[in-house]
Amino acid sequence: MTTFGVGELSAINAITGSFAEHVAVVHIVGSPSSGTQAAQRIVHHSLGDGVFTHFLDMHAAITCARAALTPETAASEIDRVLATMRDQHLPGCLLLPADVGERPAEPPSAPLPPPTDGTDPDALDAFGRAAEQLLAEAADVSRIGVLGGLIVHRAGATTQFAELVASGPLSHATTLWSKSLVDENNPYYVGNYAGAASDPAVRATVEDADALIIAGVQFTDLTSGFFSHQIDRRRTIELDAALASVGFATFAPVSMSSALQALSAIVSRLRPPPGAQSARTAKPAVADQHPADDGPLDQGALWEAVADFLRPGDSVVADRATSLYGMGQPSPT
Repeated sequence: MTTFGVGELSAINAITGSFAEHVAVVHIVGSPSSGTQAAQRIVHHSLGDGVFTHFLDMHAAITCARAALTPETAASEIDRVLATMRDQHLPGCLLLPADVGERPAEPPSAPLPPPTDGTDPDALDAFGRAAEQLLAEAADVSRIGVLGGLIVHRAGATTQFAELVASGPLSHATTLWSKSLVDENNPYYVGNYAGAASDPAVRATVEDADALIIAGVQFTDLTSGFFSHQIDRRRTIELDAALASVGFATFAPVSMSSALQALSAIVSRLRPPPGAQSARTAKPAVADQHPADDGPLDQGALWEAVADFLRPGDSVVADRATSLYGMGQPSPT
């Protein structure tokens, strides 16, 4: 919640970041009264031209819904903006003139309408058929890899993602930005993927899989190891917030939650051959690794010491930069 003009401009960078990260933040702006705006008066916190829509217009590219509230429309417009934000997982903006805030309003007679999935049943059905064909081409289910990204959380699909990795012996990894997406105690969790900067076992899980499911990943310079990722799109199923692809074919609109549910059903029907074991599900087990007491205090020694100090159940917050990369890999013990 900010004041008009200077306050909302100070906050606009944070709203832009929320849009980029799919965070549904509502920005409420207290503006001059309706009479002041109608008379186009030259007032403080404005550009001095009598136009009061400049700043709301700036929000058009960085919010999914906006509204300048009036006594007649306030209740319905607030609900519209909030429902759109909830469904699209993006920020919104409400402009509240000083006098409107003091006027009586008719309270809503019902809760917000239920979320709309937006998935087209025919598109989902076609996606399911294509995905099943691609996954069936894997030598066995243990040769299917999964890579999860931050947008899984932003799209509200964490439960469905957890159901997918539990539906079969799927070796899975996450990007650094989504490290907390899965339970790292799962024996099929192999670590964080960042292209050539990944642990070799993690990179093999992602890049050498017979079929790869990518959910909610944006391959930026940092999440891809400066674009060193080597992923064959022909054997990839990729899910975004509102569309899905199998190889080079795109299916939309298909929500991530619906696509993940479809994939879980497909994977649960696949069975590994008798005696088959994944070659990439076990994290490296190295016992009693400690930095040498008389060795140099370099990055390797520091993060080994920190990892040795941690115990199951500990929570670690690592800021971006050296600490994020140092703590990004599973403990060797």
